[in-house]
Amino acid sequence: MQINHETGEKEFKANEMIIQADAKDDFSNVRNYIYMISFFPKFYSYIHTYIYIYMAIFFGLFGGAVDWSRKVL
Repeated sequence: MQINHETGEKEFKANEMIIQADAKDDFSNVRNYIYMISFFPKFYSYIHTYIYIYMAIFFGLFGGAVDWSRKVL
């Protein structure tokens, strides 16, 4: 987010798109934040894929440990 010092408006630079936040109503701020996330360069999606991979590994190991403990105990 960048602040335009000439007009004092907040600007979202999102993937060569500038979405200006309207400070008057909160709903447009939420909408601009959603636009900023959805147009964000690949960084945000990389974070989410890593989170999903780690969650899959964790739950797979957890389920395997539960099965192993049921067999052994």
